Amino acid sequence: MIKKNIGLFVEKVRKLDGDPHDVAFGKAIGVFVAMSPTIFFHTILAIALAVLFKTSKPAAIIGAWVSNPVTIVFLKNQIHPKGY
Repeated sequence: MIKKNIGLFVEKVRKLDGDPHDVAFGKAIGVFVAMSPTIFFHTILAIALAVLFKTSKPAAIIGAWVSNPVTIVFLKNQIHPKGY
């Protein structure tokens, strides 16, 4: 089941249409937003920035989903200094 879902996800990423620069920039926007402390607004911010910069919205969404409930604890511990 998990292997099938991962395979479908990889296929969706491979089938993203558009200029490779736009897709890469959209992904970069999504990952940038995913590392921000705005936990509940990642997808909305990624789409807004993708529209603003006229880049790939699906790639931005995929990048924003890097931080999900499973990985958010590890990401936030690495991003924010300990003790704050």
